[in-house]
Amino acid sequence: VETLHGFIENLIRRDFQTYLNLLYRIDVSEKAMVHTEAQDLHRIAKHATREILKKEWQKIYFRNKNL
Repeated sequence: VETLHGFIENLIRRDFQTYLNLLYRIDVSEKAMVHTEAQDLHRIAKHATREILKKEWQKIYFRNKNL
């Protein structure tokens, strides 16, 4: 989790367009990201990390449920 958080924070700081593309590719909803009231980069990256992991766990759950 910490590694992903550091990666996301660095991506936001250095290549914001790639960060947005990553969220789109993983299918993190814009609505989920807009609801964060974080003002600083660290908290935004923490929220994005949580949303990414949540989305990935949902994908795993639904794949295994259908087996």
